[in-house]
Amino acid sequence: MKVGHLDFSAYGPNYLLCQVGNVICALPLQNIVETLRPQQVIAVSGQRPAFVEGISIIRSKPTPIVNVGKLLAENDGRDPGRLVLLRLAEGQVALAVDKVHGVHELQNQQLM
Repeated sequence: MKVGHLDFSAYGPNYLLCQVGNVICALPLQNIVETLRPQQVIAVSGQRPAFVEGISIIRSKPTPIVNVGKLLAENDGRDPGRLVLLRLAEGQVALAVDKVHGVHELQNQQLM
């Protein structure tokens, strides 16, 4: 598979590749529960970082939604196309990204 000028077709699974604007993110598979369509977001009152959109109920659990485009200053105003649900020691969080490019193995020198 090619993403921009990078060719990931020669590798096997290890990371989920996601895109936000022009940035490709590699997320370790062991932390990923699933990818899903964006869900209804409930606004949270009080102070919160601008990249935290609010909370969605995913698999019966309140889940913070982090807009990765806002976090990385790659937000062009479009709504994210996918959510990536991550398992954390304290629960779960969903990352809102533009695209998911699938699962690929990356060598250490390909990661920054």
